[in-house]
Amino acid sequence: MKNFKKFINISLLIVLVYTSLGSVQAKTASTTATKENAFNNLMFSDVSKTDDNFDAIYFLYNTNVINGYDNTEKNTKEYKPEKEINRAEFLKLIMESSGNANHKNYNSCFPDIISDEWYETYVCQAKEEGFINGYPDGTFKPEETINEAEALKMIGEVMDWSIQKNKDEDWYKPYLNFAEDKKITTGKNIEDLMNRGDIAEIIFRNKTIKDFNLKSYDEKNTDKLFDKYGIPLDGPLGPDGIFGPGGPFGEEGAFSKNGKFRKNGVFEYLTDEYFSNRYCYYSDSGEFTKDVEDILKDYTNEDLSENFVKNANINGFGKVLCYTKSQDTDLEELTATLRKEFKVTCWNNPANKKKTDFDSLLCYVEPEKPTQANDDTTDSNDDSDSNTVVSNFADINLSLNKTSILANGSSTLEITAKAFGENGDKLSDKTLSANIGGGIDYHEELEMMETSTGVYVATFNTKLAQDFTVHVEDTKGNSSSTTTFTATPGSLDHVEVIEILQPYQNENRNKAFIKVASKDKYNNTLLYSSANNTLDAITTFGTLSVTHDNKGIFTVELTASDWGMAEVSIRDKKSAAILTTISTGIYFLPLGINMPKGINKTNEQTISAPMYVYFPSKYGSLGAYNFTIYYDSAKLSLLSIEDLDTTDAFSSPIYEVDRVNGIIYLSQTNSEPSKDLAQNIPIGQLFFDVIGAGEGTIRVDDIVLKNTEGEEQSYYAKFAGLIGESVETAESAISAAKDLAVETGTAIVDTTTSAINSALDGITKWWFNIKGTKELCVDVFTFPNSNTTAQQINQDISWTNLIFSKIAASCNCNFYINVTLNSTTDLTAANWNTIDSNHDNNLDEGELTTISNNHPATGQTASGNKCAPLYYVPAIDGGDYGWSWKGGVNGTAVDQSSDPDNRTVAHELAHQFSKGEVIDPNHPPKSATQGADSAGNLMNYNDTGDTLTKEQCSLLEKYIK
Repeated sequence: MKNFKKFINISLLIVLVYTSLGSVQAKTASTTATKENAFNNLMFSDVSKTDDNFDAIYFLYNTNVINGYDNTEKNTKEYKPEKEINRAEFLKLIMESSGNANHKNYNSCFPDIISDEWYETYVCQAKEEGFINGYPDGTFKPEETINEAEALKMIGEVMDWSIQKNKDEDWYKPYLNFAEDKKITTGKNIEDLMNRGDIAEIIFRNKTIKDFNLKSYDEKNTDKLFDKYGIPLDGPLGPDGIFGPGGPFGEEGAFSKNGKFRKNGVFEYLTDEYFSNRYCYYSDSGEFTKDVEDILKDYTNEDLSENFVKNANINGFGKVLCYTKSQDTDLEELTATLRKEFKVTCWNNPANKKKTDFDSLLCYVEPEKPTQANDDTTDSNDDSDSNTVVSNFADINLSLNKTSILANGSSTLEITAKAFGENGDKLSDKTLSANIGGGIDYHEELEMMETSTGVYVATFNTKLAQDFTVHVEDTKGNSSSTTTFTATPGSLDHVEVIEILQPYQNENRNKAFIKVASKDKYNNTLLYSSANNTLDAITTFGTLSVTHDNKGIFTVELTASDWGMAEVSIRDKKSAAILTTISTGIYFLPLGINMPKGINKTNEQTISAPMYVYFPSKYGSLGAYNFTIYYDSAKLSLLSIEDLDTTDAFSSPIYEVDRVNGIIYLSQTNSEPSKDLAQNIPIGQLFFDVIGAGEGTIRVDDIVLKNTEGEEQSYYAKFAGLIGESVETAESAISAAKDLAVETGTAIVDTTTSAINSALDGITKWWFNIKGTKELCVDVFTFPNSNTTAQQINQDISWTNLIFSKIAASCNCNFYINVTLNSTTDLTAANWNTIDSNHDNNLDEGELTTISNNHPATGQTASGNKCAPLYYVPAIDGGDYGWSWKGGVNGTAVDQSSDPDNRTVAHELAHQFSKGEVIDPNHPPKSATQGADSAGNLMNYNDTGDTLTKEQCSLLEKYIK
């Protein structure tokens, strides 16, 4: 320890460690650090630390959302916070800050959008995704200054706010209500024009709420947000700090783009993750200290103490060398304990050589605070033990050795808690517990062991990648502390196909879309990174483009210019290794019917199915069509066929119906043959009454398509791979038989055509399933401070039914689910106090029996399904959104204030109605997960969506009457 004390108090310091690692060479710090926080570390010349929007502007600049303006005359950067911002500039800010921007090329989407302007991609994408609509006159007005009403609507749509819209309400009112409730607004009048400072504040507040799942914005979370992104807000690296912007190194700080301490244009502040697998040493020498002293020589100690350096001590500068293996040296190791205790800050030395067996770091140690003597000290006798005062429990100081670990089951997080009494003394022999929470359902209890007086430690590892909350408390309820960390996924291992939209299932009949999630070996979805998570695709037919979102979901867009079948393979762009192949094939058919897969019989509804012709432009323009539809007449009854597009050259189809056998004969002719038609022609919409139940099919046969020249265009040859014999040979035989006019000609034609049609039958047939509904119910109990209203409860039930309807419509479940609200009971504070036995205002595991026994569900449905108890509570232990439990007692609890996506109730009821057999992703995986770890699955922790697998549905069906 004495050597390290010198590191603080001497004026010169450098590390000189001589050792050999043989032929083994470690990479330099910039390539081996598991996580570095690279930030711009700049203070705009026109934004001071006392400005109202400083935190917002400083954060957004250091996360590359804003850039500012270069003042070439003064060689500085300016933000111009008072400058008004136009609609295009604002849209870019929120598209980039939300991670939604796809940077695709678009054709002009508004008449006043100039082609190839910088804002075109943002505006057109936002319009395509329904974020904006423009003005009633059809324009967007990109150069017009935005007001608060417009700004709130745009950010609300892009950030997917949970907006409740009421009839006859001003269009901006729901967004304003949400923003005011969340404290996102800046206090301006709704019609006031917005400046760049206002906009930065809105985006910053929304970001804070989203990152920490807050009920509303609270500036107390500012430090926490900066810590999460590794951006120093104070201290030696923060604004006005000794190395920070506005300090003695100038307006841009010591690490400006031209500064001598910045390496390759980047400043890397090394976190605990970097040191976790390295051995670092220091000694007493130092040109780095001299560099610093030369810059500070014009400052008096009083100036330094007042403005930049605590206690005017400028001597804690030096170099540190870090190795991947322990070194045989007399020098003292810079351990995690020492780094934490003395607040050591390190970054990469720009003088690092390309090939060394160690990393050279530059470090700064904050001086120790002087200990104040107690003037009230009194003499004491040796026998005064009986008069010793033991202070009461006052505080828990919680710290983590890392802010991020790898979700690989071996990367370990160390949780340290120090227990302090009222007098600041460390308290021993306390019982502390750590609870790790991960959102929906997941939590884990850890016992903390006392390693030294008043210091308690626990460790944690996981194979589940997500954000976690650590909550440490004294089990007697005296004090608690909470912080967060992240478990990040590993490298790309495989991909998962989430969704395939065939040409007949989307608006572009010559396009198909494949959504793919990239996964690590533990099935965690990888967030997009150009460095380690880049997918590509190849196809046997058509052309491809690949885009991605910030959640690691890739979209493969397949475009065809002809009829045919494509086989698409997803591959790793770096290695070109094939990761998966879409084995079902993607078909570009001449005619498609978008038939619903799952149909609810209970409602005795009328269903509709649009029909489209795809007629590639290479064959001219569609002149006429003729085809036959076969449908299951025992399950469906045709009502009518209506025109889908009354403005095109085709009127409603002319049709005849054989209702007994379920056959429809359709035809129509182009009324404007001189007019070129688009390739994708909506020809009509089928309307059926549902009269039966079970599986059925609808298929198309005998398709004849002619262009406006009267030429029939055959598509048979395009599907040669699906037919056993050569189509060309078959067509030649047909032609020869006709030419010879022999008696067998008709038979040859009929037989060959039948064989071709039979081969195509599987891809011109659409399956559907008409199914019934299972009725379920809940008895709701609300506790004070649960922030739950009757409107919110009804909305949760509606969302739950909508989610289960989507699942049934996908045909993975053989039934629909309808959940009804049987009863609502508003409970009192006394009821909650009876349950909250440790008075921490959380629902804990030990309290589940009490809540279930004291407030059981009593209702049931007509079919005999008992209602599930649903408890709305103030909070759940570990910060979880919801819990479901079974066994001697059962129940479901929800913390409405932390529900991020309105799926928590549906998620928990899936557990409850299956008696716990529908599971979450295992932690760590020990058995099959039923598909719960698939992206978009309702039971997934991170990538929660509106799907269940067939296995999960069968487990629900097992228990629901």
